[in-house]
Amino acid sequence: MTHTLTLKIISLKETLYDGDVASVTLPTTTGEITVLPRHAPIIGLLTQGTVSVHSGSEIKKISVVSGSYKVHQHELLLLLN
Repeated sequence: MTHTLTLKIISLKETLYDGDVASVTLPTTTGEITVLPRHAPIIGLLTQGTVSVHSGSEIKKISVVSGSYKVHQHELLLLLN
């Protein structure tokens, strides 16, 4: 059974990503973290850097300046400034 994480990346202007992924690596104010399916609930702030979205053998990179993130149950929500 494949486990996935639902990722939503929302900017002030548009939804940049909405789908299931294997993992996401985030630049946070406390360092880089990787969120996997079944991750413990967590909230925090994003810092300038690159979000790496891993879906199968594909990796999508999205540049961010700042924002916040929340992991809850099987969902990762990124709100970008």
